[in-house]
Amino acid sequence: MGLFLLATGPAPAAPTTPGAQALSHNAVRVTWVDVADNEDGVRIDRKIGAGAFSLHVTVGPEVETYDDTGLNAETLYTYRVRAFNSGGESSNSSEAGATTPAAPVGGGGGATRRHRRGMARALGGTG
Repeated sequence: MGLFLLATGPAPAAPTTPGAQALSHNAVRVTWVDVADNEDGVRIDRKIGAGAFSLHVTVGPEVETYDDTGLNAETLYTYRVRAFNSGGESSNSSEAGATTPAAPVGGGGGATRRHRRGMARALGGTG
């Protein structure tokens, strides 16, 4: 039996210019610049607060944006990305982080029934 070696190309170049922007209290948009022309996809690592990085999601080639949803409010999320192919993985990008803002209070933004009654009474009405 002979030994077979699979010929592979070089690992892709690392993505550059990572960014993270809180879109809402439960979503962050992660962006990067794809400089490789030979990647099979991009792996996105995430850490929460001061925790450790772990693989969060893998996206396809030529993708430069990922919306991370279902997050907790008022929490720091930090990301790094790396490209991969059959030849291996690129180095990790630098890190980018964003803190989600506080969740909206009250759900609808309008005054509650109790608040409206209190305001009506204060203004001389019956509420």
